[in-house]
Amino acid sequence: MDGLVFEYFSDAEIFAILGEEQGKDFELDLQAYHDSVIEYETLAGASLAAKRTMSQSMTLISQIFENPTIQENLADINEEYIDFKRILKMWMESSEWKDFNDIVKPMTQQMKDKRQQKSQAHSSNQNWQLNSR
Repeated sequence: MDGLVFEYFSDAEIFAILGEEQGKDFELDLQAYHDSVIEYETLAGASLAAKRTMSQSMTLISQIFENPTIQENLADINEEYIDFKRILKMWMESSEWKDFNDIVKPMTQQMKDKRQQKSQAHSSNQNWQLNSR
């Protein structure tokens, strides 16, 4: 950082910048400034704050979108649906985990077949319950 300041800022620019910060009556020994060793800590403040806010709100947002009434109203009234895969990606982004594609994967044909069988069994069970009343 010191090298960048030394190479790209003239002494007059340094005085102007510091003068705005410290007031016009400040004093600076430029030689001491250039010879000094200064430690800098770079904070990703804006990004970190935004991600923290996103992370904190994700729980509430997820609970709202999981509500079956919200889902039905979106579908019935607006002809829209909730993209849960996008919500999962938002969770991953807010936690800064980059391996979403390693976690969420397309179903194999065997998985799809098993899911279809469960769906048919559930449907048959509901029909049986309705007919037995």
